[in-house]
Amino acid sequence: MPLFIGGDALPKIPPSKRYWCAVPKRRPALGVVMSELIRNQLYRPAVVLPMVALMQVMVSQDFNLGQVGWVFAARGAQAALQRSRELICAVHCHA
Repeated sequence: MPLFIGGDALPKIPPSKRYWCAVPKRRPALGVVMSELIRNQLYRPAVVLPMVALMQVMVSQDFNLGQVGWVFAARGAQAALQRSRELICAVHCHA
């Protein structure tokens, strides 16, 4: 049954061709690739532990990004100071 818009009859488009340009077809292998990516990359402690630490700080600071930035800046400064003390002690104490 044709649709009438402004007096012109438009043919009905079959569902298989209706979304030809607008919606790309999903490939079935994409799910396999994504699950492999998640398994290989996101289940590593080097990736997961910093994300967990960030989430813990964000929850403790009520998601205030300014305070979260200051917390991580202070932690980074403490880590840098501790590392420099270890290096100085390694040079002077064990020489």
